[in-house]
Amino acid sequence: MAESLLNDRACKRWDGALRRFQDHTGVNFHIDSPETLRDVASRGGVVSMIEGRKTDKASYAKHTDHLLRALEPVLEETEWLLSMANDKINSRERTRGQMMFLAFESLILAADDDISYTAIAALFKKIPRIGATSCEDMNSAPAVPGPFINVLASLIILVGVAYTITREGPGWMQRHGVSLSGSDYIVENDSIKSLLSNLQWEVNAIPWARNDWLARLPTVWERVLTWSTIRDVSDVSEQSSSTGPGVKRTNEFIATLARYWDTVKAPRKETIRLKSILRSLSERISSLKLDEHSSIDMVSVILGALFTLVKVAKDDHASNELVREICGHIKERLDHSQLVIDTADPTLGQYPIRVGIQLLAITARATNIIHNHRVRLRATSLAQSSSSLIARDNVLQEKLAELSWILDEAVAIATPQATGANARFGDIWKEAMDSYMDTTGIDVSSLEAVQGVDSLTMLSNALEDGRYTFQREHKKSSEIRTVVRPVAQFLDKVIDPVADAASSHIPHAKVVAGALKILLDAADKIGEAYEPTLELLSKLSGVTDRLRVYLTKRMPKEMEPIFVKALSHLLEIFGLVTRIMKNGYIDRLRGMSDDREVQTALRKLDRLAEDEASMAIALVLTNQESGKADKEDGQASGASLTPAREPETIRRVLPPRPRVCVGRDEHKDVLKQSILAHEPVVVLGTGGIGKTTLAVEVLHDYDVVVAYPSRHFAPCDAVTTPVLFLFMLADVLDIPKEERGQNILKSVLRSLDSDPAVLLVDNFETLWDIAGNRTIVEEYLAHFADLHNLALVVTMRGAEPPMGPTWRECRLRPISHDDGIAAFKLVAGIPSTEDDECVSKLVEAVEGLPLAITLLAKQVQPDVLTTAALWSRWKKQSVSAISVADGAVDKSRDLAVSIELSLNSPRLRTTPSARTALALVAKLPEGLPSEGSLLDELDDVLTPFMKLSDSLLALTRTSLIYISDSGGGKYRRYRMLSPIRDYCNSSAALPLSAKPLEILSTAYFAAINRRKDGTRYDYISVATVPPELPNVFHILATAIRHAKQSPEPTPTRRTIEVLTVNEIVVHDYYLGASSVDLLQLCIGHVDDGELLGDCYHTMGNVYLHLNKYDDAETALYQALEHHKASGSQQGEANDLKDLAWIYQYRNDLNHARDTLEEALSLHRAIEDRLGEADAFQSLGDLFFRQDDLDNAEASLNNALSLYGAIDNRLGEANTLKSLGDVYCQRNDYDKAEHTYKKAALLHRSLQDRLGEATDHSKLASMYIVRGDPDEAEESSRTALDLYCTIHDWLGKANSLQDLGRVYLYWGNLPNAEESVKNALALHQAVQDRVGEATDLTVLGEVYVKSDRDAEAEKVLCDAVKLSRGIHDLLNEGRALLILGQVHTKMECFDEAEAALTRALELHRGIEGADVNVQINEGLLEELRKAREQSAQEASTPNEPPSP
Repeated sequence: MAESLLNDRACKRWDGALRRFQDHTGVNFHIDSPETLRDVASRGGVVSMIEGRKTDKASYAKHTDHLLRALEPVLEETEWLLSMANDKINSRERTRGQMMFLAFESLILAADDDISYTAIAALFKKIPRIGATSCEDMNSAPAVPGPFINVLASLIILVGVAYTITREGPGWMQRHGVSLSGSDYIVENDSIKSLLSNLQWEVNAIPWARNDWLARLPTVWERVLTWSTIRDVSDVSEQSSSTGPGVKRTNEFIATLARYWDTVKAPRKETIRLKSILRSLSERISSLKLDEHSSIDMVSVILGALFTLVKVAKDDHASNELVREICGHIKERLDHSQLVIDTADPTLGQYPIRVGIQLLAITARATNIIHNHRVRLRATSLAQSSSSLIARDNVLQEKLAELSWILDEAVAIATPQATGANARFGDIWKEAMDSYMDTTGIDVSSLEAVQGVDSLTMLSNALEDGRYTFQREHKKSSEIRTVVRPVAQFLDKVIDPVADAASSHIPHAKVVAGALKILLDAADKIGEAYEPTLELLSKLSGVTDRLRVYLTKRMPKEMEPIFVKALSHLLEIFGLVTRIMKNGYIDRLRGMSDDREVQTALRKLDRLAEDEASMAIALVLTNQESGKADKEDGQASGASLTPAREPETIRRVLPPRPRVCVGRDEHKDVLKQSILAHEPVVVLGTGGIGKTTLAVEVLHDYDVVVAYPSRHFAPCDAVTTPVLFLFMLADVLDIPKEERGQNILKSVLRSLDSDPAVLLVDNFETLWDIAGNRTIVEEYLAHFADLHNLALVVTMRGAEPPMGPTWRECRLRPISHDDGIAAFKLVAGIPSTEDDECVSKLVEAVEGLPLAITLLAKQVQPDVLTTAALWSRWKKQSVSAISVADGAVDKSRDLAVSIELSLNSPRLRTTPSARTALALVAKLPEGLPSEGSLLDELDDVLTPFMKLSDSLLALTRTSLIYISDSGGGKYRRYRMLSPIRDYCNSSAALPLSAKPLEILSTAYFAAINRRKDGTRYDYISVATVPPELPNVFHILATAIRHAKQSPEPTPTRRTIEVLTVNEIVVHDYYLGASSVDLLQLCIGHVDDGELLGDCYHTMGNVYLHLNKYDDAETALYQALEHHKASGSQQGEANDLKDLAWIYQYRNDLNHARDTLEEALSLHRAIEDRLGEADAFQSLGDLFFRQDDLDNAEASLNNALSLYGAIDNRLGEANTLKSLGDVYCQRNDYDKAEHTYKKAALLHRSLQDRLGEATDHSKLASMYIVRGDPDEAEESSRTALDLYCTIHDWLGKANSLQDLGRVYLYWGNLPNAEESVKNALALHQAVQDRVGEATDLTVLGEVYVKSDRDAEAEKVLCDAVKLSRGIHDLLNEGRALLILGQVHTKMECFDEAEAALTRALELHRGIEGADVNVQINEGLLEELRKAREQSAQEASTPNEPPSP
């Protein structure tokens, strides 16, 4: 029976192979063939034809011998295959042999150049060989013809595909984005690779065609054991006996594993997960009944190999995960096939044996992989190692694929009863393909149409690689890829059960993938097609989600017609849309998803989804009835049967009252009041926030229990359609089966309204998130809310309530820190009075997320895991530590599972870029602004990668992120809880390329460096930048850490390491956040000497802004050394200029002058005119400080000339300001006024508000000295307004000081005091000690004139002390001079003399302070007179009063 089926199936394959060959070549062997092939349909004819082509083209001659050497073994084995296949076909014009040789000749004639000849020869070399020994061995016994025919069929298909590629030449590969050498362009084609693999499997099956295969099995088995031995693994025993002799049963195998794990002290968490999968796999191996098909003890050897696999993994987590994953792959394939073999049929009996051999080969290969890569597995994360090792090992992948192929072949032979049903499906499928061809004019059944995309996986790869750009309109196909993925996943699930359904010779998956590829190719050529295509595929993904949701296991036979029709309708939709695109109907294109024909096809899919849901319910009920009947039969017969299991998704009772519900008193009151007031209430929040806990807690409240004796709990965890929702409610309400017909909704409403009751619909988002469900389930909720006796409570993830009733919303946020600590201690059993720093740290780390707190606290056991150990574990594992699931997929016991549920929400699929946006937000410690210009800018620059605003809205609606106030409510920002951030940053499912972060960095720097209205730091920057600084630092730090990986100094690397950091440092000075941390990171990753010097130079500037002059000098000297060593004279000159500034600060003016002159000579040497001008300006300022006014004027005029020559107007303006200072010092006030005003005009023309404000400030000071208070006040107010506009607090302070001096001049002492005090506060805020000292001196003058001598004495003493500390000799002398006056007035003559004497010494030592010297001397004279008068008065006796 099985032998006959095998042969019949092989003959059908042969017929299908001929049709595929015809599709590729146009040759129909049954009717005719090209004239050139008529007389050469034999092995000798092929050779003669090739020899004859030598004369056709000279270049053929040198390649002929090479081609013949490659082809001869193939021709020889083809002849042998034909002989074994009983090549006699009575009803055909030609035999299989003639057709095979004609096929070879067709391929060779298609070659018209040297490259093609070479490529065909390379293909023939790749064709799997049977081998002379195997051929001779097979000749010695009768064999089943089917396997030989299968090889011939695969071979002719291979030749046909190669023909198509050869005719198109190497250009075919170039058009498909593959660059290969001439000899590779055929064998490297993906279709050819796939066909060669299939051909290899067919060749491997040939030895099993012998009728005496069972007798030869011991020999085969010994050979298998030889090549499957685990080599180079010294720390495991021989695999065949590693489990102990004769271990065949699952329980024995698991017991052996347990003993081994106990011996090596393997972690319990590791062993639980492994044990589960190994137990299941062992049971599946046992179900193959290998021992019934042969006398060989195969089971114990295979189990021994699995045991060896476990031993090689040892206690390494990554290795054990790899073992679990490999075993999962094997089990999935075995489960999928559900192979059951009739042991009486020898042809069928070979398949379990072949499966067993393949299992041994896979296990051996996996063992070697783990052993060879153990070091890598220990060193890398699981996400980077486990799956990649499996996916990248071609040998293992081939063996797994061959296992699937063997199982599919076995099922096809063992279940012939499916043939009739498949014929019906074939008719449906053929109609769909005919309709597609009529609609588009494309024969999708031809491999020509789908060439280049051999499967859905390959199509997905094309999307991943960015092949589709849609005319650069959106520059990235990530959104299309996201909505294509659900469609592809649906197809992957559906294809296998109906893969042989149609008579088409092309697999269904390839046809649908080809149609989808044609659609995307058409859309790619029309920019306007992007949005309509995205919308259509989004709708399709929603429908296919509903069809796919039940396909967690093998599809029931009853479902197959529904899914075959679904495939047909998908093909119909793809055809309609492709026609619209190809015909260029732009108007119809924009409304494509609303097109009448497309809408009709979409409605068909919707109806099929409903049919599928109804069928699923019917199957559940049938299974339940079957279980009940089995139970009744068992009871009647007295047999002991296991009762039928209730569906796992239904819980009929209200859960018990939660043990812990802390920090929710306010929400409890809201919920309780709503229930008692009969008001529908919805509880919203992120996963793990405690929605169900809160709702169940309130349902157990005494007042609620009294008011509502009936309280129903309706969990929607596994409910995905409205129909299933009603059936679930019927189960919860115990509605009899006979009342669950067409009027099930009425039955549910009647039951809910029969008595006062509360209905808690939990996890409603599972049902509501599927867009197609929303309207009807919202109507159900509206009906429930209208019931007189019912109080409705709904809990759901997200921030968006469903429509329907008028809800009272209860939005949950994380609990407070104190409540979190209390909750942790309650769960862990820690006394509330016990202080535990680690508990506080853990609660803070998870930001008060209740589920995270509970799962962490549950792990605390006094003798097992302390809070300190748990905190240590958290620091290493982060969110991975928040689990007590022991490998189970349970959202209530594993936070990662809970987060993953939200990530996979259908709501997020409507915004395909939401996951990318989530990964981006996870990288930013301060999140993103929820409004404002910066968000708009980010939205624009990130458009190629994501729709940022739409994505943030979608993420907020699902509560993966939230909007919070920061900065006292000043800044509203999108943020995420730390456990969600940790999960996103560690999840391989949320990758984020470097490009979005680089673009984000650019946008931040643009905001920081923005110039508006000529100001250096405009009001937008000041309002925007401070909350973004942590993000900027984090992005920079991340980029710098990875910059070393770049093989060359990329823009990102150099910008981050030097230019950007330099800008950040300057702006941080104004924003109060200077730091050298990033610079230190830069220095640790820079090898280039000049670049290293730049980094140290920038660090020196940071230290200068921080007033750390010693550190600044050290950094600048290091910069100087690196610049000298690298030969960077430019860098060396810049270092010297900054060092000169430090020397000036220390009053080491001569050293400063020498340093600046050295810098000047370097600038001249490299002809750096700008640097030369800057050096002259610095020298001019230095000479001014030395009162060398002539040299100061000369240097500044030199600088002015150079700036003018290079048209540097800013340099001119700044130099004019310095020249004004020189003229002021000479008391040439008219010239100074003219120069300052000229500088102000230049600064205004450059829109440099800071420079203009400084010029007016200088004018004000000059007017004060000149005794022109009106002009001084006007200039001071102009400067003050400018400083306020640009938020320059230092400039504002200086202007207020000037105004105070003006008011003092006028005698307006109250205003003078107010202005100077405001200036003092600002100078202190910006840490300007020079300004602060001057303020104190002026304030002392105000107090003196106000006769407030004690206050004057105090502030003047402070001024003296501060001026002395910063070496400001002029202000110290002035403060001492005024202090001397105060002491004289107070008759503290000794103190007055000391102060005035010191002031005179200081003023005499300062050039240009002659006026101060004269004033000093005058005050000392006044002091002498006052002292004499005081002494005289003291010596004169008091006269008695006259009578």
